[in-house]
Amino acid sequence: MINQTLILKSFLSYWLNQELLTMRLTIIIFLTLSCCSIIAQFSESNDNGDLEYFWLLKGRYLPSPIGYTIGFGVERQISDELSVVCLYNMFRINAGSEESSNRIRLFSPEIRYHWNGYSNKSFFASAFVDVGHEEVNHSYTPDVESVIVDHHKKFVGYGLMVGKNLELSSRIYLDFYIGPRWSFLTEDITRMELQEVTTVNKDQHTSGLRIGMNLNFIF
Repeated sequence: MINQTLILKSFLSYWLNQELLTMRLTIIIFLTLSCCSIIAQFSESNDNGDLEYFWLLKGRYLPSPIGYTIGFGVERQISDELSVVCLYNMFRINAGSEESSNRIRLFSPEIRYHWNGYSNKSFFASAFVDVGHEEVNHSYTPDVESVIVDHHKKFVGYGLMVGKNLELSSRIYLDFYIGPRWSFLTEDITRMELQEVTTVNKDQHTSGLRIGMNLNFIF
């Protein structure tokens, strides 16, 4: 079990290196969309010979008194019942002040199964994986002797969801979803106390609930 934890921690450190994270996410998105396009070439065609499956643009912006979430991505229908989703989400949570806040960046590929066929009114079940990074900022009064100078978390999560598409027009609809989520998290805290710097590493498994909505445009 210890070896598995060390291997997963090394994997997280490599893939979530901040200098290369954007490049790696771009490569993952490109490869995922390329695979979707290849799969679509083997899909059934309509009477005019055009592919009958859709691309969708997805996005959301949800402000709240304690922060906001913003996300964007694409969805590709690959069969009558199946679609694949790629989402990139950013969260900001204020913990009492502008200086004390959490910033989360999250990339989530997902596959969805739509009961009775894909439509902008369908129910669906899905499985997802997400990879992310959380930066935690702390604020202090000038007389504090022990301060945290660096605090961040890296995680890989997975889960299952159920959801519903809600039609707004022939090309625009909302999707709502909810389901359990589990994740492996590694946390690094660097603290300075009386000119002495110490770093603590923590590994843990967590569970929770994933819930959300997106605005979708079919093109």
